Amino acid sequence: MVRPLLKSVGRQRATVIAEPRVNPPVAAGPVFVRFREEDRLLLDARAEARGMRPATYVSVLTRSHLRHITPLPKDEFLALKRTIGELASLAGTSTRSRGR
Repeated sequence: MVRPLLKSVGRQRATVIAEPRVNPPVAAGPVFVRFREEDRLLLDARAEARGMRPATYVSVLTRSHLRHITPLPKDEFLALKRTIGELASLAGTSTRSRGR
């Protein structure tokens, strides 16, 4: 009973390994989008606040929307990690001082 199961798993693994490799995605050609003036002003402001060019910001938002992921630029992610570390440190200090 175990032997057929192992053979079956072996065949499944072989199938996965045999699948052709896909080259990493390469940026396709440009896509042109027209914005209303007020939307363009908002786009420029938000991109500037994140230290990004407007086209890069639109690319990040579009990719995030299409893939259902949360857009978080690298700088903001690192700042969030630093803040979480600082809060964890403060929580540890607070817990130790209460225990005394």
